[in-house]
Amino acid sequence: MKLFRIVQTQHLATAWSGAGAQIYGGRWNPPGRPVVYLTTSISLAILEILVHLQNSMLMRSYTLLSIEVPESLLDTLEVNELAADWRSPSPPDSTQRQGEAWLAEGEYVGLRVPSVIVPTEYNVLLNPQHPDFAQLLDSVERESMMFDPRLQ
Repeated sequence: MKLFRIVQTQHLATAWSGAGAQIYGGRWNPPGRPVVYLTTSISLAILEILVHLQNSMLMRSYTLLSIEVPESLLDTLEVNELAADWRSPSPPDSTQRQGEAWLAEGEYVGLRVPSVIVPTEYNVLLNPQHPDFAQLLDSVERESMMFDPRLQ
């Protein structure tokens, strides 16, 4: 499965470390746990960036990354397995607990979860501390990413 991630080019060197999620936490991980967030489509990756940015940040330099991850290395959470608050604007404890449980179990390198923005599409979390993670990096491709100025 091809997965996508958009990062500011200045942060390209740490794009696969999970450091940002480790410092700040995210919807699916508490602070202190490194996780790399990706999407299953480029358009969803753009939406996931847009909900977190101020307009002035759109004109910075970005890089689109893609990586191949075999589906056999992914676990999946479906909407019916999530607490009622999973789409709340601030990441709820319920989703962070589910992400923490997946990380603690350590069986799968990735966890496919519904996108809050488009619940019929998926984000994928990768665990950079999983033993199978490093070999996935051999498939990484990158290209310069320019946002359409009309998005400002």
